[in-house]
Amino acid sequence: MFGDGSQGQLLYKKDNLVDTEGVRLSEIRFRPTHELMQRYKISMNDLDVESSIIRRYPSSKILSLSDDPMTNTVLVFCDVVGENTRLSNLHAYLFDTIEGYEKRIKTLVSQNAWLHSEIKKMTSNMNEYVKDKAKLFLTAIKVRGEIDQQFPGEEKESLGENM
Repeated sequence: MFGDGSQGQLLYKKDNLVDTEGVRLSEIRFRPTHELMQRYKISMNDLDVESSIIRRYPSSKILSLSDDPMTNTVLVFCDVVGENTRLSNLHAYLFDTIEGYEKRIKTLVSQNAWLHSEIKKMTSNMNEYVKDKAKLFLTAIKVRGEIDQQFPGEEKESLGENM
């Protein structure tokens, strides 16, 4: 079955072929229906002795629906001549979308791992942080006490209430 609705009787499918550009191909041999032959102007001279034709398509454009020897069925996302169809465009869009989500998930997992390591550092260094800040607060309290002793009659606002 092809992405434009055309059909033929699948005789065999051979995988693991590679074209000159390194694209993985699948070869299918099928008997086209009369309608398919009319639509794509395939003449009887184009058929072999078993009334079949052989075509190669990128493996990414073929989905095996059934590997049963009696009812072997494949879905070819493009049309018979390899042109895009609405199905192949949908397939490409969904594939790109899924690939984008997979990349985003990898990024989020990486960010999550980094955040966990930062939290671990913070919690393991919390005692040092508290001690360091405690020294700062104790120094501020000590300075405030010294100021209060030096200027006992002055209003606290004039010296800075926040000290």
